[in-house]
Amino acid sequence: MSQLNRLGSAPIGKLLINMTLPACSGILVLMMYNIIDTIIVGQYAGAMAIAGMSVVLPVSMLIPTLGMGIGVGASSIISRSLGAKDFKTAQQAFGNALSLAAVVCITVSVLCGFYATEILSLFGGRGEILPYAMEYYSIILFGIPLLGSWMCMNNMLRAEGLTKYSVIGMCLSSAINIILDIVFVIYMDMGLKGAAIATVISQLAALVYLVLFYLSGRSHLKFKRQSFKWDKAIIRETLSLGASTVGRQGSGSAMVVLLNQSLYLYGGPVAVAVYGVLHRIISLLFVPIIGMTQGFLPIAGYNYGAKQYDRVLEVVYKSILFGTIVSATLAFLAWSFPEVLIKLFTSDETVLELGVQGLKTITVLMPLAAAQNIAAGYFQAMGKPVAAFILTISRQVLILIPMLYLLPQMFELKGVWLAFPVSDALACIVTLTVFARELPKLKAAQQEVMLQTT
Repeated sequence: MSQLNRLGSAPIGKLLINMTLPACSGILVLMMYNIIDTIIVGQYAGAMAIAGMSVVLPVSMLIPTLGMGIGVGASSIISRSLGAKDFKTAQQAFGNALSLAAVVCITVSVLCGFYATEILSLFGGRGEILPYAMEYYSIILFGIPLLGSWMCMNNMLRAEGLTKYSVIGMCLSSAINIILDIVFVIYMDMGLKGAAIATVISQLAALVYLVLFYLSGRSHLKFKRQSFKWDKAIIRETLSLGASTVGRQGSGSAMVVLLNQSLYLYGGPVAVAVYGVLHRIISLLFVPIIGMTQGFLPIAGYNYGAKQYDRVLEVVYKSILFGTIVSATLAFLAWSFPEVLIKLFTSDETVLELGVQGLKTITVLMPLAAAQNIAAGYFQAMGKPVAAFILTISRQVLILIPMLYLLPQMFELKGVWLAFPVSDALACIVTLTVFARELPKLKAAQQEVMLQTT
């Protein structure tokens, strides 16, 4: 049975696990090299080096996310087109996405290079943090178009259910990054500069692997010259569907601006370094939520395109259930052993003390994010970009940013940490309320299909 047939006929529970585990593995591998990168830098270059990386991270991820958003938008078109056996549209979406992602990421990267100091200052690179941030950013910027193109291709690979090859590419990139980190940072004592060079080389390796994979002919999608000619309708739909992904990262970057300013105001440079550590830990805890969402999207999109609405409902419910259980377990472990996790990155006692308080507060309602992400992802899989975009940014823009402004005024640094669980709770309530109103439409569509087949 081909992977496309499995998306429409295999048992949902087993299929969801089979799609989620490779996605989680790939994200985990990708996340681990970022975490190990931070551990090595923290242990060998100090807490301020972590603060510098933390300032650069949202900038260096925002630009590639433009490529990822294009890939996510195209993957929605691809999965629905494959489900409807419309291979021509799937191929056109693939080619359009690749060329668009390359143009966008290169253009924005060049612009960001001209305004490096202003951008880093906006994201919290001030005082003693700025030299560290500038050293890292000046090199990382060269790899950003590579990462954006890779993210675009990686998402379209998952649209076909070919998650195994996506994971292989991530593993290759991570292994190269970790090895080069050890060589450049530890043995050659190159500090942040060495870590940045290692990252760029690993990003190039990941992109080359995916290009070679598509050239091998193992995908339904090919590098065809005619598919690179932009189709206005496909470009428009790709951008509208990918907007929620870009909005999520863009809102995250906007949030970091206010977050770093609040951290610096109420806790100084050390508080910025603390969040640099906490961000890595929290990102690791979010892997099952992200992986479940990525595994859910092609299943829901394919079955929606095939008008198998009962399977769409089933995958939504099971994704929320599985995601909540796993994330609750991980949040409990983080709450129980915060010191162990933070000491992996630094032995600084001040960072440890502030970090324990922050980690416990931030993760207290984290399991609610599973339901919120899946429910928001549902609208993306169904090709409903407006709802997907609004619900996606609800947590990090519509709710979290106001909370980051209000709560620190009342509780100072503790208020910064409290903004996260408050946002988790309110975003979950809003998203599930909107999703609940959508369910009758899906059930009615299923009833109509049943009547037509009887």
